[in-house]
Amino acid sequence: MMKKNLTVTALTAVALTGCVSTSDPAPATKFVKLISSPALGTISTRYLGDDLTKQFTGFEAETLTVNAVADASTIRVEPVTFCRTSPTSKEWKSYGRIGTYLKKFDGSLGTPGDTLLHKPGSNSYCLPGTMGMGCFDSNEIDVTYNPKDVCVSYNDFQRVLSYTGRSGDTLTFSYREFSKGMARSAFDASFQMDLSQGNTVRYKGAELEILKATNTEIQYKVISNFNASNL
Repeated sequence: MMKKNLTVTALTAVALTGCVSTSDPAPATKFVKLISSPALGTISTRYLGDDLTKQFTGFEAETLTVNAVADASTIRVEPVTFCRTSPTSKEWKSYGRIGTYLKKFDGSLGTPGDTLLHKPGSNSYCLPGTMGMGCFDSNEIDVTYNPKDVCVSYNDFQRVLSYTGRSGDTLTFSYREFSKGMARSAFDASFQMDLSQGNTVRYKGAELEILKATNTEIQYKVISNFNASNL
């Protein structure tokens, strides 16, 4: 069932499935922008080890979001978002996340992929290399179309601030960077803040106001995002 969604949403970096290796860059014709999550002023609650704020690069594109697993005897499509590679292309890619599988003769999952073939206005959603035999009709796959979305390539640069716990009045955080799907361990950092000295923490431009914190969860508000000049 095709649904239309006319709101602009930012895709997060939270992976619902594993990653697939791909060298495909963001389409050169798209506007590339920095995306930060959560939005400024948002009050959020996270748990030990969760990401508090993250920043990554993205680009504007049409998207197809598969809302539930679509499974057939020869193919399978995962519930991920596929981005159109150009305004006239029938190729849609999940950019760094496994989005599709070709099945083996025994029905088990075989070759993973990141590409879905679809021409807007048609009722078919196909996998490449299947000569039109590996397709779902629109009544066999639950898809939401968004004409103007923000796509994230999981191979692009990302930076993440996480919460790692509390001891007395001391809160501990970690900072990590990723580039082209690989952790930049040389830039990893762990740092602390003392709640008796204030309730804000700042690192590389990202500033959070701490509203409540235990050793298992933290409630906070994003005051500012990472500095783009630190990229």
